[in-house]
Amino acid sequence: MRVLSWRSLSLSISDFGDLSLEIWLSSAKMYPLLPFVFALALLTGCNTTARPDFVFNRQGLSQQQYSQAEAECELEAEKAAIQAKNSITAGENWRKIFVLCMEAKGARYLGTTDDFPDV
Repeated sequence: MRVLSWRSLSLSISDFGDLSLEIWLSSAKMYPLLPFVFALALLTGCNTTARPDFVFNRQGLSQQQYSQAEAECELEAEKAAIQAKNSITAGENWRKIFVLCMEAKGARYLGTTDDFPDV
């Protein structure tokens, strides 16, 4: 088993001289950095915006009844989303089941917090 010394893992600009980007990326000195480059690309591609919350009109439901309905509907939506074959379908199923369940419990769906910036 070959052990890399700290010198082979450290890079500096002078190590590459006048190499072009294509040659530098294909050079052997780039290989130790590939996991870090991949992780950085993965993290920068993630969506960092907050998911908007749903807005419902409680229509006579007390705070306790509303909280209970919300908990029950989250459970039902999770059960439906687990059966989906991919994440897009799971998200759509979760949203649809949650909204339908909340409306069945008596809370009318108005939209999301994106639709109501003051909420």
